[in-house]
Amino acid sequence: MGYRPEMSDMHKAGPARTPRLLDEVRRVLRTRHYSLRTEHVYVGWIRRFILANGKRHPRDMGAAEVEQFLSRLAVQWAIATRRTKSSVISQPVGISADRDSPEPRSTANTPLFS
Repeated sequence: MGYRPEMSDMHKAGPARTPRLLDEVRRVLRTRHYSLRTEHVYVGWIRRFILANGKRHPRDMGAAEVEQFLSRLAVQWAIATRRTKSSVISQPVGISADRDSPEPRSTANTPLFS
């Protein structure tokens, strides 16, 4: 999550070229004083959206592509949360992992971090 040197090249004098989409997003986010972490997250989601749509530029896409992308994410998220829920339900905190032992472990003096 450090400084990206290629961004410093944007301010050098040279032949005028239109900025690439993600460079422009970074510039706008920095101008608006968004945190570096927020910048990385936004750029990551934009990159995922572009890659999910065959590397087409977002200006060439519309609401249908956005809806399809978000629907795909929702389906994947539901699958991931169901798996997480089932693993949490099958291994509740404080219960022994050994299913033959019906005795729950005592969590009263267990440190939170090992």
